[in-house]
Amino acid sequence: MLFQILFSALLFTASATRLKLKDEPVSNLCDSTVKSLSGYFSVSEEYSKNYFFWFFESRSAPSTDPLVIWLTGGPGCSSQLALLSENGPCKVTEDGLNTVNNPYSWNNNANILWVDQPARVGYSYGALVDHNETEVAEDMYHFVQEFLKAHPEYAKLELFVFGESYGGKSLISLSFAFMMNNISCQVTMPQLSLTESIKETRTAMVFTLT
Repeated sequence: MLFQILFSALLFTASATRLKLKDEPVSNLCDSTVKSLSGYFSVSEEYSKNYFFWFFESRSAPSTDPLVIWLTGGPGCSSQLALLSENGPCKVTEDGLNTVNNPYSWNNNANILWVDQPARVGYSYGALVDHNETEVAEDMYHFVQEFLKAHPEYAKLELFVFGESYGGKSLISLSFAFMMNNISCQVTMPQLSLTESIKETRTAMVFTLT
């Protein structure tokens, strides 16, 4: 029964918001001490590609702490696995019936988006038309733009992108997409970190838009 109840609740949220293609507040699930949002944003109307995410505000200073995007690797692994078992605000109990807060969560000092990408990974869905990291990065770029349009209060924050394993390739392509496309959105270019484990993080490169 591990994850069964929790993922059933997430599936209900995903199914409900799938029709509206927007995010909704999440309450009484995982870390209820902070603002939490989950749902979808469209990244391609032509191919009906819609990315699922789960967002948690910082436990410290959400108005000034950075915005972090977490990309699990694979390729093909849901970022929600990291949320629930690695660096997220809660962990599932052994019986799979509840969650307990993770005191070491990355949202202690950051606002974090765990995003399922590309399409058909995790709860994200849409046509399988991407053939390379450039195309996947374009979708992620559109996702970030849609999220910040819906929640402009986070657009002023410093933006970081973290990728685990294969996610390291995704984050570099995503950052290049920001460099090529980010004209009107006032977002600081993300610092890039490639992670093979939570304990060993190394900075790959830093870009800043002016």
